[in-house]
Amino acid sequence: MSPHDPGLFSLINSFFEPNFLILVTYFYINLYLAFRVIRIATRKYRQLKVSPPESVELSVGADRIVMDAHAHLFRDQDEQIKSVAHTPFADAFIRLATWAFNDRAAHAKRIFMLFAILSLGSTWYYMIAFLRHSYISYLERCHLTSYPLPPSPPPFDLSRPDLLVPALHLRILRISQWLASLSLFKEAWMEVIKDSTSWWWSSEICIITVGAWDLFLRHEAERLRIPHVWTFMALGQLVAISFALNLFNLGVIYRLDARDLLTARADQILRANRHAIEPLEEHSKESSPPLWAESNWERPEETRPVRIALAPTQRSPYHAHPLGSPEASVLPTRRRSPDPNVRVFSTTVTVQRKPLPPRPTLMDKFARTMQRFIPEKVGLPLFVLAGLSSVLQHPNSFTKVMVMHLFPLLISLYPTYHQPAPKHARARPWNGESVEPEPPLFRRPTVEPTTKQVLRRMLARTNSRVPVWKDAKMYYLGLGTISILLRLWLTIICFIELHSNDTNLHQAWRTITVFFPTTFFRHPAQSSISSDHACVALSATMFVLIESGLWLWKAAISSPSARLRNNEEEELTDDEGERIRNIILPHAIRLDRADRKVIETQARFIAALLTVSPFLGGSATLSFYLAVRCTWVQQYGEFRKHEDDELLNPPSRTGSNMIEDTEELLLVENEVGEQYLEVRKTKISEMRPARGGNRTQGASPPRQPEAAEEEIWLPPNSTWSAEPGRAGSEQGTQWRTDRGGRRSRAGTTESEAEVTSPRRTTPIRHRQPPQRYREDT
Repeated sequence: MSPHDPGLFSLINSFFEPNFLILVTYFYINLYLAFRVIRIATRKYRQLKVSPPESVELSVGADRIVMDAHAHLFRDQDEQIKSVAHTPFADAFIRLATWAFNDRAAHAKRIFMLFAILSLGSTWYYMIAFLRHSYISYLERCHLTSYPLPPSPPPFDLSRPDLLVPALHLRILRISQWLASLSLFKEAWMEVIKDSTSWWWSSEICIITVGAWDLFLRHEAERLRIPHVWTFMALGQLVAISFALNLFNLGVIYRLDARDLLTARADQILRANRHAIEPLEEHSKESSPPLWAESNWERPEETRPVRIALAPTQRSPYHAHPLGSPEASVLPTRRRSPDPNVRVFSTTVTVQRKPLPPRPTLMDKFARTMQRFIPEKVGLPLFVLAGLSSVLQHPNSFTKVMVMHLFPLLISLYPTYHQPAPKHARARPWNGESVEPEPPLFRRPTVEPTTKQVLRRMLARTNSRVPVWKDAKMYYLGLGTISILLRLWLTIICFIELHSNDTNLHQAWRTITVFFPTTFFRHPAQSSISSDHACVALSATMFVLIESGLWLWKAAISSPSARLRNNEEEELTDDEGERIRNIILPHAIRLDRADRKVIETQARFIAALLTVSPFLGGSATLSFYLAVRCTWVQQYGEFRKHEDDELLNPPSRTGSNMIEDTEELLLVENEVGEQYLEVRKTKISEMRPARGGNRTQGASPPRQPEAAEEEIWLPPNSTWSAEPGRAGSEQGTQWRTDRGGRRSRAGTTESEAEVTSPRRTTPIRHRQPPQRYREDT
C-alpha cells in the first residue's frame, strides 16, 4: 500500500487527532511515572565506590563482635528452652520482622512488589471496564438521539487486508469523537461522590492522600533522602493511590537500616524457645557489657560517621621460630619493664560522609520558587488543613475535586534536600585536651511505669521544644482521629438513610450489604476506587505488621538498661563468616523490668491496632502507627547521635597530649551520580610516660637499689601489640567491654607502653649471668 493512498493518509492523520493524542499522552505519562517511581524506590543511594587515599581496613573490630553475637545466641539451648517469654508480643513482631528483613529484606521486597502488582491490576481492571462502559454508552446515546457518527467500522479480518486500514481508521475517528464529547475524569469522579454510600468508599482514599500518606512521604523522604517524592504523589493521583503507596513502602524497605535487628537465624526464627528480649534480673551477676556504645561498623546511612581502623603489621612472637633454626635453641633473654622514655603515638582516623543535594530538575526549581513565596513552616500546616477541609465538606462538584487534588501535590513538592550547614567546632582548651563528653541522653527509670503511663508517653509530644504546628506526631494523631470520626459519621448517615421498620440489627446488616457488594459493583468507576480503598487498607496493615518489629528492636537497643549477653568468642570458618555477613546478625538483648514493660506495652498497642484496623480503615491505622513510630524514630535517633558524637569526639586518654588535628574535605560521587562531601579527620596524640620520664634524655641505666629484687619477665613488644586485649587482662589493666572500648581499640594503633605492670621494679644485674649458646656447664 502506498503512503499516498487516501486510506493510509487518513489513518495517519487520525493518529494526530487532539483528543486521541490526549488519551495517548495520558497513558504515556502514567508509564513514565511508574517506571521512574520504581527506579527511585528500588535504588539504594548509599553504596559508594571510593578508594581511600591510604591503605586501610574498614571495620576491623566488627568481625569479632559479629562472631561473638552469632555464638552466644545458640549456645545455651537447654537454658533457653526452660526460659519463659516475658515479652511475647514484642518477640513475635521481632521474629516476623527478622524473617521479612533477612537476606537484604528479600521477603519484604517481594511482599510489597506483589501488593503493588495486585493493586495496579485490580484498580485498572475496573478502570478499563469503565472506559469500555463509557464508550458503549456514548454510542447508544448517539443512536437514540440520531447524533451523526462516523460509519460503522468493518471487523478486523486478516484474510482481507484491504479492510484493515479502514477498520482502524473509523474506530480511531469514533474514539476521538467520544473523547471530545465528554470528560472521562469528571465522569468518573462525579460517579464516586454522588451519594453517601459512594463517598464512604471514596473518602478513605481522599483523606489518606491529603493527610497521613502525604506527610509520611514528606518526612521519610527527608530522613532517608528519597529524591523526587512528588512523582509518587503524581503517580497515585493519575494511576492509583494504593499502587504508589506500595511502591513508596518498597522504597522505605530498601533504605531502612535493618542491621540493628539482631535476633535469631532465619531457619530457627519461628521456634517458641527463641526470645529476642530476655530479663536482665536473672543475669545480674554476669558482667554484661552495656549497649550504649557498640562498635560502629559501616552502616548504609552515609550521614553517620564511618570509623577506619589502621591494621598494624602482625609480627611473630618470640617463641614462633621454626624448630631447627638457631633462634629456636636460644634461651629467651630476660626483659626489663617498658622504658618510660619511649614516645608512643596514637592515631585516629574518622570519615564522615554528608550527602549533597542532587542536581535540581525543573520541578525542584519550581519548588524552591514556591518556598520563597510560601515558606514551608507556613505552607505545610496550611495545605494540610485546606485538604482536610475539602474532604470533610464532601465535594459535590468537579472543581472542588480538582482543588482537593492540588493540596497534597503542593505538600510533596517542598524540597526535602537541604544544604549542609557548617557545624561549629567544639571549643578546645589551650593545652590541647579534648572536651569532656556530655552525659547520656537517657536516664534509667527508678520505678516501673504502669500501662497507663506508658500509653500516655506514647501519645504525648516527643519534643516539647518544637511548636505544636511543627510536631509530626501531633499531625498523625489528629489525622487518625479525624479519619475515625469521618468514617463513623458517614456510616451513621448511611444507616439513617436506610430507614425501615426492621430491628437495628437487621438494618445494620442491610447497611453492610449496601456497602458491599451493592455499591462496590454498582459502576466500574466506583469499583475502581473501592478496590483502591481495599488495597490501601491491606497495604497499610501489612506495612505496620512488617516494619513495627524492626522499630521495636531499635527501641529496645536504645533503652537505658539494654545489655548484650557476655559470652566467650567462638571462632567460625571463612564460609560461615561470609554467610553471616549476608543475613541479619543474631543477638539477644537483656532489659530490666521497667524497659520490658515499655516495649511489651508498645507491642500490645500495635497488636490491638492491627486487630481493629478493618473497622478503623487504612488511613486511621497508618496515622496512629506513624504517631507511635515518631517516638521510636526520635529515641533511636538520639541514641545514634550519642554514639556518633562519641565516635567523632572520643574522650582523650589519661596522660595523652594532642599534637596534630587535621581535617580534609573531599567531594566524591557514587555510581549513580550522587555527590557526597567526605570529611576525613586525623588526630595524632602522644602518650605521656607513666612515671614522668624525660623524653629529651637518653635511656640511661637506672640507679641500683639497695635491696635486690627479682626482675619481672615480660613478653616482647610484638606480642603485646598483636594482642592488646589479652595482654591488658594479664597485666592487670582494665579494658572497657562496652562498644566504645571496642571502637577505640579498633580505631587506634597503640604500642605496649600504655599497658604497664601493676608492680614496677627497677631491674638489677644478676650475680650469675645467663649461659651463652652452646656453653658447657
